[in-house]
Amino acid sequence: MSSLPGASEQQRVLRSPFDIETHKATFVNYLEVCIDEGGTPHYAVPSHQEWLVRKLMRPRGFVEQGQAWDVLPACGCMDALCEMTRCVAVWNDCALGRCNARQRLALRRLKEAGLYRGGMPRERSEG
Repeated sequence: MSSLPGASEQQRVLRSPFDIETHKATFVNYLEVCIDEGGTPHYAVPSHQEWLVRKLMRPRGFVEQGQAWDVLPACGCMDALCEMTRCVAVWNDCALGRCNARQRLALRRLKEAGLYRGGMPRERSEG
């Protein structure tokens, strides 16, 4: 019998602020987060794309997701979303976007906790 929480507990955790210890106690071999410009990881719920689109909408005053999709390229939209929001999308084995110092530290913490196994993305100059 598994000692991991059930699906309803996992869904509750996914809608809570990200915490390394809680994550490790709840999930095995699963990491889907976006790290904001301040270095805070957030669960990428319901998906990385939708989380980043919502993040893009706020400062631009968009009220409908279609408005955000209209400013994105047809190809490479994840790259564009990461660039436009200045966020880093993270999965178990890879990260997309350019890191500032705070995001790099957050990614290093995820790596040290055994949650992230990928390399470090390019650095973002802080100018």
